[in-house]
Amino acid sequence: MDEDKTKKQLILEINSMREELDHLKSDIHFKGENMDLCRPLTGKEELYNVLFKHSQDYVFILGLDGNIIDFNYEVEKIGGLNRHEIVGKHFSEFKEILGGDISKHKRFLEDLIRGESVTPFDSDFVSTTGKKHIMKLIPVPIEKNGNLRSIMVIMRDLTDYVESMNALSESEEKFRSLVESASDAIILINKEGNITLWNESASNMFGFSENEIIGSPIERIIPEDYSKFHEGSLSYPINCEVEGKTFEGLGIKKNGETFSIDVSHTSWLMKGEPVFCTIIRDVSRRKKAENELIGSQKKYKTIFENTGTAMCIVEKDGTISLTNTEFTKTMGYSADYLEGANLKKFTKTNFRKIMDYQRLKSLNPDTAPVKYELNFFDSKKTLKTAMLNIAGIPGTDKTLISLLDITELKKSEQKIVNQNKILNGFNKIFKCALSSKNQEELAKICLNTCEEITESKLGFIQLLNKRGNLDFVALSDPAWEVSKFLKNDKEFLMKDLKLQGIYARPVVEEKSIIVKDPSSHPNSIGLPKGHFPLECFLGVPLKRGNKIIGVIGLANKKEDYGHDDVETVEKLSNAIAEVLTLKHAEEKLIKSQEKFRQMAENVEEGVWISDVGSKNTMYVNPAYEKIFGLSKESIHKNPGSWMDILHHDDVERVSKHAYRIFHKHEFEQKRIEYRIIRSDGSIRWIQSQISPIKNENGEIIRFVGVTDDVTERVLAEEKIQKSLEEKELLLKEIHHRVKNNMQIVSSLLNLQSRYIDDEEAYAVFKESQNRVKSMALVHEKLYRSTDLASVNFGEYVRSLSKELLISYGSRSNNVAIKTDLDDVFLNADTAIPCGLIVTEIISNSIKYAFDGEGGEICVGLHRYNGGFEILIGDNGVGIPEDMDLENTETLGLLLINSLTSQIDGEVELLRKGGTSFRIKIPLNEDIILNNC
Repeated sequence: MDEDKTKKQLILEINSMREELDHLKSDIHFKGENMDLCRPLTGKEELYNVLFKHSQDYVFILGLDGNIIDFNYEVEKIGGLNRHEIVGKHFSEFKEILGGDISKHKRFLEDLIRGESVTPFDSDFVSTTGKKHIMKLIPVPIEKNGNLRSIMVIMRDLTDYVESMNALSESEEKFRSLVESASDAIILINKEGNITLWNESASNMFGFSENEIIGSPIERIIPEDYSKFHEGSLSYPINCEVEGKTFEGLGIKKNGETFSIDVSHTSWLMKGEPVFCTIIRDVSRRKKAENELIGSQKKYKTIFENTGTAMCIVEKDGTISLTNTEFTKTMGYSADYLEGANLKKFTKTNFRKIMDYQRLKSLNPDTAPVKYELNFFDSKKTLKTAMLNIAGIPGTDKTLISLLDITELKKSEQKIVNQNKILNGFNKIFKCALSSKNQEELAKICLNTCEEITESKLGFIQLLNKRGNLDFVALSDPAWEVSKFLKNDKEFLMKDLKLQGIYARPVVEEKSIIVKDPSSHPNSIGLPKGHFPLECFLGVPLKRGNKIIGVIGLANKKEDYGHDDVETVEKLSNAIAEVLTLKHAEEKLIKSQEKFRQMAENVEEGVWISDVGSKNTMYVNPAYEKIFGLSKESIHKNPGSWMDILHHDDVERVSKHAYRIFHKHEFEQKRIEYRIIRSDGSIRWIQSQISPIKNENGEIIRFVGVTDDVTERVLAEEKIQKSLEEKELLLKEIHHRVKNNMQIVSSLLNLQSRYIDDEEAYAVFKESQNRVKSMALVHEKLYRSTDLASVNFGEYVRSLSKELLISYGSRSNNVAIKTDLDDVFLNADTAIPCGLIVTEIISNSIKYAFDGEGGEICVGLHRYNGGFEILIGDNGVGIPEDMDLENTETLGLLLINSLTSQIDGEVELLRKGGTSFRIKIPLNEDIILNNC
């Protein structure tokens, strides 16, 4: 700061001297011009009056005798005399006006009269005011026609000029002395940018002597483009943005070393030419110090910004003057918003008290703590908790505050406390779940646990019943003591409560609720007379999975219920719902087990139960012991003892079945029959069926099996099976013999037809033969089928069609039969008439439809909902339009109608594109078998 001030003073002094010199130069220049003007005017009488009257010089007109002829007004002013006191008198009498040596004045008069040249000379003069004037006397001869007539004496006052010159000389001396004694380099530069003045400090600074540098360009010592680096510095007048201002740059010494400099510029005119003055200061040390300071500031700024802790600097009154990034993040405001605001604006804690403590600490370090816990609001108006570390900044009233947001830590601590409470609650609930006698006792323990954790005075637990209403299962002791109405009619009031009022809202809305003033709540239905008053209420639904089974209500906590209470009770409610449900299921299971035991002990089938996890047999009934000939004790001791008595032929099959059931849990085939060899050597047939017992999650926890001794049934079935096989063999033989007999009949008809010459009679024989063949074919199919009771009618029609084409010989040439046949299984009673119908229709088409031209017969067999249909058609000439199917006399059509009626079918004649018959036959279990 002192260096800059000295430098500015130096610039001001130089500028002041420069202005003074300019003034003196201007004055001297003006006076010199007037002197020069007088010379050309000498002898010009026409200008006499102008020069004489208006001249600012003192002018006398002298006769050749030395007497004063005339003078101007300036003489009167300086001499203080009137005109009549001067005119006509010899000039020597006015020594006080002329001043100096009178003899000198006389000599110049005499020299002029003789015609000699006279040069101006100086003379001293003291005015009436006492001021000494320095005068220059200029004698001017006045001639007329070549003859000297008079002499004009011009007295010019050079006092100001001489004083100016003296002042200029003194100022120049001062300037040179100032320039040489200055610690800064002072350099003058001409308009070409060359150095014209170089002081000793410049030589010391740059290493150049004055002789070495004068005339050199300024760029020799300032490496940058001087005029570009300081734009406007070499133009006159200097740019106002440059004049008097300091710029930073680099200087270069004689040895090539560069160093930091500050450069200032000013300018003035000298002899009409601009001169530029440059003052240069070596700031290397200052720059080094500044760089060190900047480095130090950056270091501490980096530390301040990157500590990972929110930090701010606070003034004495609590105003925030500086913040780091972490502090702005923590507060949620920008630095511009925070800096300048008072910290107490954002705090809930008494910040003034903290600052008072801190001031005491500055006096006595032991009087106040270093760390404080502070509650503050962020930009979202969220209340947070922070740990403050406060330290005073030495030498200032400022305080450094580091702020650590411990909101989450506080929440975590509270969560840990709550979690411990919840865990203790879980331990108590699950422990009591095992020891409690019934659901009501367990519910009372669960309620007391919730009351203790939430510090509630009252509470209840209600469960939904089958009607969807609520039943009390637990009520806190204070409620019993004050609610007299419950004692008077306990059973009525504690059961089947409708879903209304505040207590039922958690069930209806399926979420937890907090009510601060239950009596004024819109859902309140009031309290019975004598009921303990409710100040606040917390209701949480009891959920088991996603199903609500009831509600737990708590009331009258000292402080209002909050989110932590809801979270705590909700977590406990899941355990409560689970243990109450299991306890209820346990009670039902005990009752069910008792019923099961009574039933199982009195049935003839063997019943057993085994555990999935331990694989132990949990129960066998007396019938099981009797069937297997094993005791209950031996079965419990060796659960797999029943496999030790398996018949050796059944061991592998039963083992695979057991593996699928017990290990892979595959129950597609639950039932199995096998043999055992009892201890008395008897072989018994056993039928076992195994089923899984699952929990509510669908997991298998037990197996239950029912075992029966089916030896008598198996023996009876074997007898029946043997009898059936014998009958099937007999039936097969009957079909075979019927088929053979019909083949004989067909052969007899064929032989007899050879002796018939009448074509009509021959045709009748042929048709009869085909009908016999169709019936024989049915019996052949039945004989070859596996069940002997049904025939695949589709395959039958396919074979019958081929047989008919062959039987008609040349008449069937060029006739093709196309089939589209489903698998339809018919018994013999249905297959035979249907075969005759097919025979009649196909035979009629071969004989009458094509006139020997050939054609196509289509045969179809399809199922439909409710029955099946036979569709046979040809693309021949068709049946005459006048033929009525219902009133026909032809044997073939009569057979078709008769046989269709016999099997409850319907026949339809279609005439489009030839002739087609559609026969629909309804489903009947007696005639259609094994149809899928």
